[in-house]
Amino acid sequence: MTSHVRHFVLTGDGRIREFSAELAARVAGGASPMPEFADACVRYLQLTLDDEAETETEIRIQSAGASIRFDAEGRLLEAGPAKPEEQISGFEHDAVVQWVLRDRPQPRDGGGDLLKDASTSVAGLRLSFIDSLSSLAADDWDTLFEGYSPFVRYAYLAALERYGCVGSETGWRPFHLIATDDTGQLVGAVPLYLKAHSYGEFVFDFGWADASRRLGEPYYPKLLNAIPFTPSVGPRIGAVSAAVRTVLVDTLKQQLNELGVSSVHGLFAADTDASAFADSGWLQRTDLQFQWFNQGDTDFAGFVSRLAGDKRKKILRERRRVAEAGIHFECRPGDALSESEWMSVYALYANTYEERGQAPYLTPEFLLDYGGTAGTPMRVILAYEGPRLVAAALTLQAGDTLYGRHWGAADHYHSLHFECCYYQGIELCLRQGLQRYDA
Repeated sequence: MTSHVRHFVLTGDGRIREFSAELAARVAGGASPMPEFADACVRYLQLTLDDEAETETEIRIQSAGASIRFDAEGRLLEAGPAKPEEQISGFEHDAVVQWVLRDRPQPRDGGGDLLKDASTSVAGLRLSFIDSLSSLAADDWDTLFEGYSPFVRYAYLAALERYGCVGSETGWRPFHLIATDDTGQLVGAVPLYLKAHSYGEFVFDFGWADASRRLGEPYYPKLLNAIPFTPSVGPRIGAVSAAVRTVLVDTLKQQLNELGVSSVHGLFAADTDASAFADSGWLQRTDLQFQWFNQGDTDFAGFVSRLAGDKRKKILRERRRVAEAGIHFECRPGDALSESEWMSVYALYANTYEERGQAPYLTPEFLLDYGGTAGTPMRVILAYEGPRLVAAALTLQAGDTLYGRHWGAADHYHSLHFECCYYQGIELCLRQGLQRYDA
């Protein structure tokens, strides 16, 4: 019998909230939950249901005057006050409920053919799901995404897998869709992840998950076509032709029931892929994102001179406050940092998550390998107060674009986030003639 674990809190107003396994482990170990969960009061509990049971089995959790009942499929049956005789005692940890649900049909480990017949659109096309990029050649993958952002490249995605940033343990299980022709050549690929939660996506669908729960339908696992922890528009489908792209998109819809997922989502898709999704009948959600584009300026003074007076004054005031704090900056390629410097950068990055009671998305091994390898696109903006490193921003440079993604700081300095993550990045673009800053 297979199973998966989900973590929830019962809040004081009777709502049930799901959160990450990492935070659950921290709370179970004695750490305080995030402020939004501060009113939670339930007990740690784990239950396993018999997968072969023919009759309905209920999960019943009683604690702190509350009773929660789920059926064998994880559907909420009841949430309300518990009877005195139903109280459970003897559990030490507050704020976490953990249980094991009977699984829905599981994706096939290691891939395998999910379509028994060749596509009618592209003769001889074989479609498979794989749980790791390690089974593919880097050049074959990169050829499908040539000329695009570094996030969709093999080196980046494979490093996330290799160093534990994504995987079943983090709720980001790799489950990529690939297409090969009759010679075995890779002709199409879709980076996919089976998600057990909605964290790290930067598109917030917690309301959808809650609505699904209220309707008695599980929302997780869901299938996600995205780059982990990266709200950057880019290609989400690699294909040698429009026909192959269409087959890949249609396959995702056709395989929902087979995979046992509630839905499939594509995030921050470039126009070509977004059009393919729309043509296949997918629902489209549109939002706003701010980016900086070079308007021909050669320095920061020229850039701010074109802004409205109030905006110009605000930016200059923020930069002045950072300078008055005695903070100065360096920008260095990732492969120019020593291992000890990378560990210092990682400590700053991890600190921003620990302050919110969360585990960081990236691991130190990922930064050391991907960020420290010769020729890496990573550029690190380092902020020093005297000799002391107090903040760092991780950016990636590819083509004419700088991508700003992660940052961390040791202390709270006025306006330092804006300086480190925005103004220093814009200055870097201006110095090197880059045309866009996607931060």
